[in-house]
Amino acid sequence: MRSNRVKHILDVLLGIGLLLLMSYQVTGEAGHEWTGIGMTVLMILHQILNRKWYAALVKGRYTPLRTVQTAVNAALVICFVLTALCGVNMSVHAVPFLSEFMRASLGRRLHLTLSHWCFVLMGLHLGLHIPAMLKGVRKPMARRAGWCCSVLAAGAGL
Repeated sequence: MRSNRVKHILDVLLGIGLLLLMSYQVTGEAGHEWTGIGMTVLMILHQILNRKWYAALVKGRYTPLRTVQTAVNAALVICFVLTALCGVNMSVHAVPFLSEFMRASLGRRLHLTLSHWCFVLMGLHLGLHIPAMLKGVRKPMARRAGWCCSVLAAGAGL
């Protein structure tokens, strides 16, 4: 149970980090770089906490839903890693000693393109997990406020 609480807190922090990263104009260059490093650390922790998913990749039958989830997750991990590498390439404040292993113009274009794809893939990743997230929420909410559960379910497209 404790592990699930840590995972949920980590997921919320990843969501907040994503919003901060997407508001570059507000955080500024240095804030964006440090938030990106923090997001990378959180993403590594997310992968460690969900390591059983990697072990289960070769087990069981692949339904259409599992195939889509696996494709989205794999694309997200690849996209995130490449986004982080391109970000490190352009770093001026956080890790300037690791920068410039590729042309800055190429790194910037790749970083922007990949970061937008990460945003889309994170939305898909979250959307594919909504039914599992609502399973634990439905019964307590139905007891306390049935209308609230209905609104959430309708918003999730269930």
